[in-house]
Amino acid sequence: VVQFVIDKNGTVENAKVVRDIGGGAGKEALKVVKSFNDMPERWRAGHQRGKAVKVLYTLPVKFKLQDDVKNPTQVKEKISSSDLLIIVDGKEVSHEVFSKISPNDIQSHKHLGPTEETIKQYGDKAKNGVWVIGLHQPREARKPEVNDRVKLDLTGGDPNILVIVDGEEISKEEMEKISPDDIASIEILKGIQAASYGEKGMYGVVSVKLKDSSKKKEISLYGDAGLKPLIILDGKEISHEKMESISPDDIMSIDVLKGDKASSYGEKGKNGVVIIKLKASKDPD
Repeated sequence: VVQFVIDKNGTVENAKVVRDIGGGAGKEALKVVKSFNDMPERWRAGHQRGKAVKVLYTLPVKFKLQDDVKNPTQVKEKISSSDLLIIVDGKEVSHEVFSKISPNDIQSHKHLGPTEETIKQYGDKAKNGVWVIGLHQPREARKPEVNDRVKLDLTGGDPNILVIVDGEEISKEEMEKISPDDIASIEILKGIQAASYGEKGMYGVVSVKLKDSSKKKEISLYGDAGLKPLIILDGKEISHEKMESISPDDIMSIDVLKGDKASSYGEKGKNGVVIIKLKASKDPD
């Protein structure tokens, strides 16, 4: 917002910025207002009782930011070189953490100026502005195939998805040799969590932990950031407590749904959905 006086001759004087959003915006607005005196036509002076008088004006100035950077690498470089607050998928992250995210993981980016609304939403850290980043969702896991034995496929057939078993990377061929009976837990990682695996994790990571045969047989399921997904057992919703009572030996197949595929389950499916089918004549009740 710029405030200035129009004198009796229509000349701009005493121009000053009374509200500045930062980033050089106030300086540019002031420059534009002062340029009014260089225009061929001057302002019309105010009149009071038939005489020209000085008038104080307050002029709001709107700025429209245009970002034509489309290349993912350029987008990341632009964001990394700024000193603005970074929000990724609704969570604040440091520049160090953001630097580990693959450019190809970035689906959308939006710059917010340090307005009252922005600062109210994100706090004082947003005083210089905010970058709001949205990441691509990981590809969906495909339903295991069952022939003479259960054939496990957690990548949806996508060779780019990284599979980690007990902390070690394995190939698709090695994954298919794993029996669901031997699985203790499955965790789907994306975004910041997947970034810790470098470029190999840019399309998503499936982290699998195998059972310890010396311990009680149980299976637990967790979604991104440790959130518990909805569990559907033979067409019926069950609790995680009930899930833990099921022996992995009784499981015929596991299907993991996320994103649009999970949306059909409404709010309950926001953290993902795990669909489990038991072998014939098996029921935890």
